[in-house]
Amino acid sequence: MIAPLLTRQEVATILNVKIRTVDKLIKRGDLPARRVSDRKVAVSEDDLRAFLDGRLVVDQPAQAVQPAQPAQAAQQPTVRRRAVPFA
Repeated sequence: MIAPLLTRQEVATILNVKIRTVDKLIKRGDLPARRVSDRKVAVSEDDLRAFLDGRLVVDQPAQAVQPAQPAQAAQQPTVRRRAVPFA
């Protein structure tokens, strides 16, 4: 049986996220999607269930977030002035 297709809005509502987040998941390949027309993308209900169950395996492991490095003190540029004789 063919699983029903869900719109991006429906997926966003189910996941309780914004549509942009769904777009990012699709773009990264974490959530498989199908183009159903020139402008519309749909997600299979089975693929969404697999995503929610954690059964979909991402090809690339997630990268660990590196702690931010403290900013180096910016050096002030040296200003050289020439002596201008008074008239």
